[in-house]
Amino acid sequence: MQLNTSLEIGRRWLRATAQGSTLLSVMMIAVVWAGVGFHLKVENTGAEAAAVQNSANLARAFEEHLSRSLHEIDRSLKIIRSNYRLDPTGFDLRRWLSISHIFDENTLQVAIISSEGFIKQSNINSSTSVGTDLRDREHFRRFVDAANDDLYISKPVVGRTTGKWSVQLARRINNADGSFGGVVDASLDPNYLSRFYSSVDVGNDGYIRIVGFDGVVRAVGGHSTDALGKDLSNASLFAHFSRQEAGWYYTESGLTDRIRRLVTYRTVKGFPLIVTIGLSAPELFSGVYAKQRWYNLIAIVLTLVILVVNGFSVRGRLLREKMAHVLRVQNLRFSALLADMPLGVCMFDEAGCLAISNDRYFQMYHLPTDGIAPGTPLREIVQRKKANGAVLGDVEAFCDDLAGQLDRGLLVRGLAHLDDGRVISSLSQPMEDGGWVSIHEDVTERKRAEEKIAYMAHHDPLTGLL
Repeated sequence: MQLNTSLEIGRRWLRATAQGSTLLSVMMIAVVWAGVGFHLKVENTGAEAAAVQNSANLARAFEEHLSRSLHEIDRSLKIIRSNYRLDPTGFDLRRWLSISHIFDENTLQVAIISSEGFIKQSNINSSTSVGTDLRDREHFRRFVDAANDDLYISKPVVGRTTGKWSVQLARRINNADGSFGGVVDASLDPNYLSRFYSSVDVGNDGYIRIVGFDGVVRAVGGHSTDALGKDLSNASLFAHFSRQEAGWYYTESGLTDRIRRLVTYRTVKGFPLIVTIGLSAPELFSGVYAKQRWYNLIAIVLTLVILVVNGFSVRGRLLREKMAHVLRVQNLRFSALLADMPLGVCMFDEAGCLAISNDRYFQMYHLPTDGIAPGTPLREIVQRKKANGAVLGDVEAFCDDLAGQLDRGLLVRGLAHLDDGRVISSLSQPMEDGGWVSIHEDVTERKRAEEKIAYMAHHDPLTGLL
């Protein structure tokens, strides 16, 4: 029994929720969240496109600035080399630099390294600068057996003379016979390469880096400088750089601080360097994230409103179904009660039309049970009664007289004599809503008994005379 009750409750809930309004609510919620998602996607795409365009423009400007700066330094190294080759023994580097002023304070040291690997001349006025052993330094060793005349840009190293981080820009010096005659070298402060870029706001977690083709970071701009000297040859940059010389991508910064960034890169024309600009994704899309919180809040509120409204609708349907169920049960009980009654019962509405009746009522007057439906007017029913042998006189007069008495709130009693000799007693009682209830009883036997008693009361039982 409990299982059946649970199943019935479940079916009620299913019927209550499986309505068009529920489907409409689901569609409205889907539209709300789809709209939020679409709008956020548009906002995100717009912020991304603007960031890519601005970063690409900055990368182009930085690349041009760096290219010009390096060309100027390289030109100065070539001038020094040419003057030195004219008179290797008489050339005074320090005096020449004081006259030419071709390097500024960003150049930590300018030196001529002998073919043996020791500093031969330096602009630093120190007794320890000349004679410093640089035989193990890469910017010396690579030129010992190399015949090319390219500018070499070293990885960041700590200078043995200056004690500071520096990037070595070096060129090979050839003797008159073409043999190795040493190296001319300029030790630059790494900030020299990135100081111009640091004036650009790239956010707290953004950066501007100059990375060599070997993957080592030469210079860093921005708030974070801990990547200086790091080897990024396994980073995503080189996977993209191998396909095109300029572009952009997203990275999780797994080799450094693990901050998701949008990185724009561009190679430096004429030099084995890459300018990269990294913008923190959380900072880049912070405005979008702020809007997302508001959009989500609005969408949640709208969703709750829709759910509450639909909940009231479902609750209303449940209540109506419950009431309908109660009414069905009551109607069934009422119908069963009417069916078991020996009396004929019928109810008419305020318009004088049949509302409900039992089969006994139709049987009394030999009326077809399936021929008179609820809503049939009283006059039509009375006409059928008369056609089936009920002695009622004029139909219109009968109906008007009955309606008049009921309108005055009177109980109306009546007797109907049928052709087959039966007598039907009726009692009609008005109701508050304007209709009335009629109860019909077959009193044939009672009337016969009453007539017999009356007859016997007026006649001698032995002679039959009065």
